[in-house]
Amino acid sequence: MPEEFLNRIPLDIRNEYDPLKVVVVHQPGAELDRLTPGNVQGFLMEDIPFLQQMQNEHAVFQIAMREHGVHVLLLADLVKDVVATPTGRERLVREACELSHNPALVRPLLDHFSDDQITRVVFEGLTDKEFSATTRATTAHEGLAHHDGFLIDPSPNSYFTRDPAMIFRDEVISCNAHYPARIRETWVTHAVLELHPAFAGAQFIFGVSELESRPYTIEGGDIIVINEDAIAIGRSERTRSETIALVAGNLFRTGRAKRVYEVEIPPERVYMHLDTVFTIVGPHSVVFFPPVIEHSPSVRCYESDAEGKSVVKREKRTLVDILKDELGSPLNIIRTANGDGRYAAREQRSAGSNMLALAPDCVISYERNVHTIRALRDAGVDVIEIPGSELVRGLGGPRCMSMPLLRQHG
Repeated sequence: MPEEFLNRIPLDIRNEYDPLKVVVVHQPGAELDRLTPGNVQGFLMEDIPFLQQMQNEHAVFQIAMREHGVHVLLLADLVKDVVATPTGRERLVREACELSHNPALVRPLLDHFSDDQITRVVFEGLTDKEFSATTRATTAHEGLAHHDGFLIDPSPNSYFTRDPAMIFRDEVISCNAHYPARIRETWVTHAVLELHPAFAGAQFIFGVSELESRPYTIEGGDIIVINEDAIAIGRSERTRSETIALVAGNLFRTGRAKRVYEVEIPPERVYMHLDTVFTIVGPHSVVFFPPVIEHSPSVRCYESDAEGKSVVKREKRTLVDILKDELGSPLNIIRTANGDGRYAAREQRSAGSNMLALAPDCVISYERNVHTIRALRDAGVDVIEIPGSELVRGLGGPRCMSMPLLRQHG
C-alpha cells in the first residue's frame, strides 16, 4: 500500500482526465487458463489468450501508469487482505458458493483451505479434483460439479476492473453484471470496497439495497464522468434504463449530481458498453466511433428538481451538442481511425475508442490502433502505446482494465 495511504485511501473522481493518482487493476492469472474452445463464449471471451504474453502486456500497462506517478493497486492483493479477516473470509466463500449453487461447499472450504487458496478460488474457481486434493473428500461433492468439472466457475473477465464498480465524486456505484459469468466480480469488488481498511467508511450511492440488485443491471463501462455535476450512462446490452433512473434518483437525493444523461447505444456485444464507442480524454477532448455517436443516439436527461427528485426529459440535443455545452466549445473531437470507415470498424473492435487518461490529453492506448493514435496525436493528445494483442481478446482496452479511485482535482 502506498505509504501516504497507509491508513485510508480517499475516493474522489470528478471527471475522466484529471491526473490519475490511485487505480485498481487485476493482473491476468490462471483463471484464463481455464478457458477451452467449449467454454470460451460462455465466459464472454472472444478467444483463448496466450496467458504468458497477456501477463507481459499487462505488466507494461502497469509500468506505464507507475511511471506517470499512479499508485497501482492489485485487486488480488486487496482480496487477500479481506480474506485474512474472519468476516471477509466467510463472506467471500459464502458468496462464491451461493453463486455456484453449491452451499454444501462453504464449510469444507472454510475448514480446509488456506487464505491463499481461497484467494485463488475467488478468481480461478475450483474443480472437483482440486477440492478432493485439499479436503481429501471423495463423496461430499459428488454431483455438484458444473461443466468442465467446476464446482465454482472461474472469473476470466476479472482483469476488466472497470465494470464491477465505479467512483463518482467520493461515493461508490456498486454495479450489477448483466451476464451470470460476471456476477462474482461485482460481489468481490463490493466486498473489497466495504471491508478493506483502506476504504473504511466508503459510502455507496447504489448497490446496497435489495431493491437495487439484479435485474437492475448496470456496468461501469457504461458510466462516463463528464464533470462533477454530470455523468453519462449508456443504455446498452448490459445496462438497463430502469437502473439508470434509480442511479440518477440516488445521486440527486444526496446532491452528488445535477444531470444524468442516458445515452442509447446498439445492444450488441461489439458495443457492449458506452466506453467502447466514446471516451473523454481531456477538458475539451473526446474520442468516439462515428457510426454510433454521429448517428444521433437517443438521449434522455435526468435532472434534479428543487426537492431532489428526478425530472426526465427527452433531449433535443445530440450527444455531441451536450458535450459542447458541458465541456465547453470548441470541442476537440477525435474520431476512431480519423473517421475512415474500414479502419474505424477494425480499431473500434480492438478498443480504439477505449483509452485511459492519465492526465489531461495524455492517454494509454493499444499500439495496434495506429490510425486512431495518429488522429489523437494530430489533435494534440499525448499517447502512451502499450501492446495488447492478447489483452484485447476480451474486447476491452485500457479504460476497461482500470478502476480509478482518486484523481487529483484542481
